[in-house]
Amino acid sequence: GLSLLYSYNKDGVGVVTNLIQLKDEGQSGMEVDLQTNTGKCVWSLDSKQFYCGGIKGKGEQEGLYQFDLTKKEFGLVFQSSSADQIKIERPFLSPIENIIFFTNGYDQYLYSISL
Repeated sequence: GLSLLYSYNKDGVGVVTNLIQLKDEGQSGMEVDLQTNTGKCVWSLDSKQFYCGGIKGKGEQEGLYQFDLTKKEFGLVFQSSSADQIKIERPFLSPIENIIFFTNGYDQYLYSISL
């Protein structure tokens, strides 16, 4: 694809995740407004969207977020509760991309979310 998602450790801020898109007229970049890293993300087969586990704001529980590059939209797909916390690690999509599977970092069990 022509998009690259990468994370790095920024002094005084912590881990920052960015997206770079290569186009005919050059490249464009944006910071992903989510506390996450690339190990918590997975691309769709057509590379037009990706999903990331992460935290949007301080004090919130981790959730699953979808980024649609065609529509330039970003939204919450699933939010964990304080009783059933999740920490998304190593996500992957089913072959028809209707289910996302991941390891929960808290208990190391395999979980799934229907999309």
